[in-house]
Amino acid sequence: MVSVVDVRDGVVRKLTGEFWAEEGLAWSPDGHDVLFSASSGQGGEPYQAMAVNVSGPPLVRQVVATPAAIVVQDMARAGRMLTFNDESRTIPRVLVPGESAERDAPWLDFAFNGYLSRDGKWLAFTDGNQSAGVNYQAALRDMTTGRVVRLGEGLVIGISPDARWVSSIVPSTMQVAAYATGAGDAVKLGAGLAGFKGLPGAVSWSPDSRRLTYCGSETGKPPKCYTQEVPSGSPKPITAEGFVSALGSEDGRSLLLNAADGKWYLVVDGGAPAPVKGLQPQDRPFGMTRDGALVVQAGQDVPARVERVNPTTGVRTLIELIAPSDVSGVNLVRLTQWIDDGKGYTYHYGRQLSRLYVVSGVK
Repeated sequence: MVSVVDVRDGVVRKLTGEFWAEEGLAWSPDGHDVLFSASSGQGGEPYQAMAVNVSGPPLVRQVVATPAAIVVQDMARAGRMLTFNDESRTIPRVLVPGESAERDAPWLDFAFNGYLSRDGKWLAFTDGNQSAGVNYQAALRDMTTGRVVRLGEGLVIGISPDARWVSSIVPSTMQVAAYATGAGDAVKLGAGLAGFKGLPGAVSWSPDSRRLTYCGSETGKPPKCYTQEVPSGSPKPITAEGFVSALGSEDGRSLLLNAADGKWYLVVDGGAPAPVKGLQPQDRPFGMTRDGALVVQAGQDVPARVERVNPTTGVRTLIELIAPSDVSGVNLVRLTQWIDDGKGYTYHYGRQLSRLYVVSGVK
């Protein structure tokens, strides 16, 4: 929605209705119009340059028609408009255990949160493309053929080791679900808990793929973490109140818990939660080593800095710097999975390349 504010009295006047997406904003040189870029979202429509008059009844009009998206930046006299066109993609990338090189696993323009099955044959990921809808889609990719199927709504937050289930959370309802990758119905986690809403932090499958650990809260209560057998179990609390995510080790012996106050605790073999040393606010743990160390992405740099943290001593060691071979335009690298002490891993990266244009004859 485009609005203007009268600086004399602070009155806000709405000039347009809602669009599926908007970006870019500029005044016309004579001050009569506001120019902007918007998309209705219908049929994958790209951003188009629009204008709306400020005085009188507002009328939205398209000032330039282009096959590709353009974003308004500025407007000069004599009808010259400065715009740019973005080519933006987010792509899952994996190192499959047993292979020597990473490879992309792209899907249209926007795919992220990839998780490999234990055998490396399947990649669960989030389809965030426009056609997936506002809640995205949990999707499954055959790593041999490249075939992709959508399983249902939600952001992917894991895959069972045997690839029979993909776990997800639906943004609009915060419902945690497990989708069957073959025959079988979707399972809603947290059933029976009053007004339960899941949390989008780490979840963990047991090594035998029978149980899922996840976190969330009932209406009016602080969050805690639960475990539940899939497909037919009931949620059982495994922590006290105040925990918001639970990352498990591959062998199922350790559980890294994040509290609502930001502190981290480690549970080993069902013992009491022990405070973790060495983690910094910018760290994002996403795995564990066989000897019990934490694997974290330190900060948001490109290449991504992957470090090993001893949870008892706090000693940190660089493991690897990870990024695609061509980092031109790469503005994001986010690790999601660490497999078998680094023999495999998954991440997604964002690449944005822009072209600047001057459009003449705009009225």
